[in-house]
Amino acid sequence: MLFFRGPVLFAALLAAAPSSALATDFYAGVKGGVGLSGFWGANAGDSAGFTDNVRAGFCGGLVGVAQFNDNIGLQAELLYAQKGKSSSGDFATFAIQNDWKSDYLEIPLVCRLCYPLKGSRVLVYAGPSLSFLLSSTLMVTRTDEGGLQTVSSENTWGTTSAFDAGLAVGGGMEFEIPTGEIIFDVRFTPGFITTYRKTGQDKQLDIKNYLVSFMVGYAFKF
Repeated sequence: MLFFRGPVLFAALLAAAPSSALATDFYAGVKGGVGLSGFWGANAGDSAGFTDNVRAGFCGGLVGVAQFNDNIGLQAELLYAQKGKSSSGDFATFAIQNDWKSDYLEIPLVCRLCYPLKGSRVLVYAGPSLSFLLSSTLMVTRTDEGGLQTVSSENTWGTTSAFDAGLAVGGGMEFEIPTGEIIFDVRFTPGFITTYRKTGQDKQLDIKNYLVSFMVGYAFKF
């Protein structure tokens, strides 16, 4: 796909550039925060009688940066990302809440465009993001008129795709400190692979993941 070619072409151009033009700085560190996730696609809308809500979860992990000059760099990450959604419905004698919870190992590789300021930089970035499924469950909570709750949990590994590919687009700010940088990061990562199918059927549903994440972190320079 076209969006996977960008970082490859970018790396090829860097390899062809004179070595004197590349004064590379390397950073490595950790980042973490909250992710708000949901579904998109033709079959991702509200079911009859149900209202969809985002799932709030953790997103974070390791980050590495090669900053070639003040304006251009590459960034790779290894993240744990909690995705899914919840839906709720109120009926005559009971209420239902469904919680889809799918956790992924996510590997984004993005090109960075930076604008340097005194002691900091503003940046925007974009690039492919590959995700590998770690776990997937559906939790159903039924509440009757008297307030009695019944909770059931289903392992949905068999009806969830083990792999997803998307595009990470975002930006943020980085502040220099004596030992490295403080990172503030926000991004939108839509997945482009249909991730769910009906239980007991081979038919894929047009349901894809998306994730909006807000992260802070620290990276040291070496």
